[in-house]
Amino acid sequence: MDRINIGAAGIVIGVMLLAMIVLPCVITMSWSGKVGMTDSSLHKLGIDVVMENGEQMDVEEFLPCVIMAQLGDSAEDEAVKAQMVLVRTRILKKAGENTSVSVKEIKFPYITYEQLNEMYGKNFDKIYNHLLELENATGQQVIKYNGKLINPVYHSVSAGTTRAGSKDYLKAVASEEDITAEDYLYIQYYTPDELEALFKKLDENITINKENPMDGISTLAEDETGYISEVNIGDVKVSGDDFYKKLELNSPCFIIEKFNEVVRIVTKGKGHGRGLSIYGANAMAKKGSGYKEILTHYFEGVTVEAIGKQN
Repeated sequence: MDRINIGAAGIVIGVMLLAMIVLPCVITMSWSGKVGMTDSSLHKLGIDVVMENGEQMDVEEFLPCVIMAQLGDSAEDEAVKAQMVLVRTRILKKAGENTSVSVKEIKFPYITYEQLNEMYGKNFDKIYNHLLELENATGQQVIKYNGKLINPVYHSVSAGTTRAGSKDYLKAVASEEDITAEDYLYIQYYTPDELEALFKKLDENITINKENPMDGISTLAEDETGYISEVNIGDVKVSGDDFYKKLELNSPCFIIEKFNEVVRIVTKGKGHGRGLSIYGANAMAKKGSGYKEILTHYFEGVTVEAIGKQN
């Protein structure tokens, strides 16, 4: 009888020990959605992103969700690192002195871990662990200018050169490889009636000369990069940014011209053109540039360093 009790006790103790090992992993999986792994190797930041359902996720846990939405699983490692530092910087800039920030406020596209599991299945563990290695390699670094966090804007593809911005670190810089991107050049054709209907998105009172649709239409370029600062349609003046956004063009680098019996709008690049070009960053990485070199190329005069204390 004593032997039976000792055997039973051994089983109970074994089950308890197993539970102590397995239960934390189960809890982690149910909370984060990362099936088959824990976050033990992740160096958390202590600042949370508040998701749309109210759940909170540490910035470092959130980074892979954004990176996969922006870059997918085929980007070069150094380009991924550069984007991780960029995303981390932007989130911390938005959070300020707070210990949490809403996902709606940071306005990054993201994919949940549950969705990633569905998309990649058995390959997800490998992809996630690789992202974790890259993330830890960035050492919780951020981008600073004169000791302060910058607002690191980015876009998909430049027009071959990025566009200057209002901040000193946003200069027009070369991004030549962008001209090889699939999204670099886009051409749309419009009949005079279609063009007038399009322009009414800007101002419902706009009318055009149907016999000579380019009559009264002109553009003003910001500089030699070709990005448009202003569009004039008769008496109506519109900024280049408003024009491309409201007309749903690919970028504010465009040409409007008559072509046979129609008008065509030719756009170069995709996105607003300021800051880092995702395509260009990946091209730099393919040629051997490290993530810090990529970031200091697109953001002039900045440093890439550990978070530290803000001035």
